[in-house]
Amino acid sequence: NRLAKKYYLTKDWTIDWPGKFHFGGTIFDYQRSFNLPERLSAAGPTNETLVFEILLQGKNPGIAWQYTFSKMINENKIFTKGHNYLWVTVQSDCSATCGGGHLIAKAVCLQDHRTRVNSSFCGPRTKPLTETKICNTNPCPAYWLAGEWGVCSQTCGGGEQSRQIQCVQRKNFQKEEIVAHALCPVSTPAQIQTCNNQDCPPEWSPGPWSQCSKSCGRGVAKRDVFCKSMGSSIMKILPESMCDSETKPEMQQMCVLGRCPKNERLQWVISAWSECSATCGPGIRRREMQCSEKSIGGKLITFPQRRCRNLKKPNIDMEEPCNRGMCPLHHVYNRVSGWYSSPWQQCTVTCGGGVQTRTVQCLRQGQPSTGCLPHQKPAISRACNTNFCVAPEKRDDPSCVDFFTWCHLVPQHGVCNHKFYGKQCCKSCTRKNL
Repeated sequence: NRLAKKYYLTKDWTIDWPGKFHFGGTIFDYQRSFNLPERLSAAGPTNETLVFEILLQGKNPGIAWQYTFSKMINENKIFTKGHNYLWVTVQSDCSATCGGGHLIAKAVCLQDHRTRVNSSFCGPRTKPLTETKICNTNPCPAYWLAGEWGVCSQTCGGGEQSRQIQCVQRKNFQKEEIVAHALCPVSTPAQIQTCNNQDCPPEWSPGPWSQCSKSCGRGVAKRDVFCKSMGSSIMKILPESMCDSETKPEMQQMCVLGRCPKNERLQWVISAWSECSATCGPGIRRREMQCSEKSIGGKLITFPQRRCRNLKKPNIDMEEPCNRGMCPLHHVYNRVSGWYSSPWQQCTVTCGGGVQTRTVQCLRQGQPSTGCLPHQKPAISRACNTNFCVAPEKRDDPSCVDFFTWCHLVPQHGVCNHKFYGKQCCKSCTRKNL
């Protein structure tokens, strides 16, 4: 058997018959009898290293061997003609390509400096010790070390998560240490990435409160509330039916910016007496008290009476009795002429002072007559609706505001008629119509 595991005798799990076999540079004589041990002999010399393996079946009878070397005598010195065997140290590959590693140096037995043979040919006593050596102590190239991704900034609708990126380098038998970024490759791993890009469940989204409807005292602030869902890149407006109506936020609330300052120009103004309620006989006439303010132009502006609640009202009568003379006696109706009036017509104005008219006739027995006294003739016109008109105050609608910074672009794109953009960018769309 050679070191190359090529079997010359009794190979392939078969037992050869006794005989002569040519291998190893010589002829081997193989003998096997019934009652004697097996015998293998050759005259030699061999030209390769042979290994003999013994397969036992039963009791081991023992092994005996003999060998010979050819000798040459020259000047009283003996030279042995044969192969040269010696220990040669070989090294394994380094355990690391950089940053410090280890390799193993061990001895192997070589024949004639080229063929590795069994260590028994070189002698175990002279075998060099196996050594472990340090290798590849040069620093490793710097590289990017990425940490674990952090928690996503949003649970839905598209968020961001980040991680720590460090430039590290491993030096001689040391752990990685952080070094300057300039030592690492130009391209770096991603430090930020998007996450949770699925749409969010529908929810109510209240807009900002409008300005208070009153600059002082109690007013009302309003806001829009719509149903939305956040996507990965845009906000989607949904029908209100997709959101829970029970959790819808309030759309208006009371507001008080401060107490109203005292107005020195406010005053109680008394109107003139009205006509007597009766054209003859006892009646009642009335007058009104209004909360008014005299404007810069001298015109009186009437306000609701609660505006003058902090002013003391004048202690005067607002009605008094009146009498325009005795009424004609009914029992002389058929014989005496009298003045008869129709109902008053509608006033010509609703405020600021108008005129009402009526028809007055002198009748006798239902027919026109000239027998009535002129100084007793009732008035055919009278003043009406003498209360002061409330001057309209021109104010911008406080709820008409822009809710987004990009609202100035809405009129440019002609989408003010869109329900959503028209509401959310009311101020910009109103300016466009001016």
